[in-house]
Formats: sequence, structure tokens, C-alpha cells
Amino acid sequence: YHLHTKNEENKSYVQALSKAHDKEIESILKDANRIVGKYKTALDKQQKQGDVKAMVRELEERHEKEKLDSQAQFRDYKQQVADNERQLTLQYKDKVEGLKAEVVEARAAFEARLDELKKQMQKQMNNSEALDELKMKHAKEMAEHVRESNQKYNQLYQDKLDLEDRLKAQFDKDK
Repeated sequence: YHLHTKNEENKSYVQALSKAHDKEIESILKDANRIVGKYKTALDKQQKQGDVKAMVRELEERHEKEKLDSQAQFRDYKQQVADNERQLTLQYKDKVEGLKAEVVEARAAFEARLDELKKQMQKQMNNSEALDELKMKHAKEMAEHVRESNQKYNQLYQDKLDLEDRLKAQFDKDK
């Protein structure tokens, strides 16, 4: 869109220059016609004096010279406009290529960042699974430890009861 707008601005600039040049040529031609008219009037006066042919030749030569000058100026102007257009085209082509390169770089950076995020997510999921596994292992170890502790407690308690029974039996026997 930006390039299209610039291109449109370029076209309007070229058209405006072309119109200005056309107006300038038209102005020159009007001046030339005015001068021709002036010389024609002078020619009429000189006709009375008898030097009409020389005056007409002079006017024609001037008119031809001015015409050639105007045409040369117009060719130069057209060449300048064409050169400007080529230069602008190359300039914007370079800009477009630069923007394309930036887009490719940005896309590559985005893809690299996306891959990195995927790896981090996978690592997090693996860490989560490892954490769940450790929790389960810990829960099993705690359950085993509680079972062993209960078993030892029950054994000690049973030993205590047996000892009390023996002591009571011995006490009753000694009495």
C-alpha cells in the first residue's frame, strides 16, 4: 500500500511537471506569436519602405530558432522526467527489497523463538511429569515408613504387654 501510494504520488508529480512544462511551452509560443505579430506590424510598416522580404526572413528565422529552442527544452525536460522516474523506481525497488529482507529476518526470528518456546513447554511438561513421579515415589516411601513404624510400634507394644503379663504373673506367683 505504501509503495502504491508513493507510486501514485510519483505519477502526480510527473504529471504536474509535464503540465507545467506544457504551460511554459504554451506561454513561449504565445510570446513568439506576440513577437511575430509585433514584427508583422513592423513588417507592414517596412513594406511601405520596401524591405518586406528581408524582414519576413528575419522573423521566420527567429521564429524557427525559438521553436527549435522550445523543442530542445521540451526534450531535455522529458529526459529529466524519465531519469527521475527511473531513479525513483530503483530507489523504491531497493526499499522493497530491504523490506522483504526485514520480513524474512523477522519471520526467521519468530520461528526460532516459537521453536524455543515449544522446547521450553516440552521441558516444563517433562519436569511436571518428573515432579509427579517424585511425588508418587515419596508417597510410597512415606506409606512404607508409616507401615514399618506402625509395625515396630505394635511389636514394642506387644512386647510391653507380654512383659507386663510376665511381671504380673511373677508378681502373683511371688505373693
